[in-house]
Amino acid sequence: MISAALADGNLTEQKRNIIMRRAEKEGEDVEEVMMVVEARLLGLTKEQPKQTTPQTEAVKEAADDGDFVETVNGVSFKMIKVEGGEFTMFSKKLVNTKQVKPQEVVLDDYYICETVVTQELWKAVLGSDFPYLYFIGDKLPVNNILWNECLQFIDKLNAMTNKKYHLPSEAQWEYAAMGGKKSLGFIFAGSDDINRVGWTCSNTEHDEMKPVAQLRPNELGLYDMSGNCYEFCEDNYDEEPVLNGMKNPIYKTNQDYPKVIRSCPFDLPQFSLGERYFYFDFMGRQNGYGFRIAL
Repeated sequence: MISAALADGNLTEQKRNIIMRRAEKEGEDVEEVMMVVEARLLGLTKEQPKQTTPQTEAVKEAADDGDFVETVNGVSFKMIKVEGGEFTMFSKKLVNTKQVKPQEVVLDDYYICETVVTQELWKAVLGSDFPYLYFIGDKLPVNNILWNECLQFIDKLNAMTNKKYHLPSEAQWEYAAMGGKKSLGFIFAGSDDINRVGWTCSNTEHDEMKPVAQLRPNELGLYDMSGNCYEFCEDNYDEEPVLNGMKNPIYKTNQDYPKVIRSCPFDLPQFSLGERYFYFDFMGRQNGYGFRIAL
């Protein structure tokens, strides 16, 4: 398969995705397979005319174009650019706990954070540790948090950076978790094997939250979008929201409605990246709640 893909000495994005998908389905370590591919490609390019090397570098640069790193009081976080487009939200393949009607929506380009907000980032922005942590550690997600407290963090971050960070809409969250335009159609965010990409009750022996970015990212380079913690979205929750045909939709109702949370925490199973749940203020603090920011 690798030999056929590299027969012309040119590894296109389409060929790369096919190799990764085949390796994933056959249970191979995708990172190791791609290292072999890159080594084979390097050997080929040394034998090819010199103009093939700049083409390869141009592809690499284009893949990284648009991402940026923000640093606040010495703590950095990476924002991943997501190329927008039309996609099917609430796909039947992804949602198996609530039979929401699939709907076509359109998103503009946006940014979403590589990881959920960590405790060290919270402290860098607000000047002190979050006071209600259940699990403690700089690289651990901020946990045991309420929806409104996420907004307090974002307001302070915006004042410090002069940007307009926000919680992702449910559409933005789902599209990013799927891998956007780079999606390979995985059941979870980056793999068909939850243990490769997400911390759930199947691989956290002591029911403990884990530091961010320890497992494989998804196709966009986003970590932990399947497991480790619930993630708040901007939208109000409805079992049958009507978003079909909308551009950049955010489902808003009166303030008494619950908020949408996506993914799952470290101590529960996850059946697909399409699972969605709700959160009411009166439910109080739960140690599996965290959040990710978008722009």
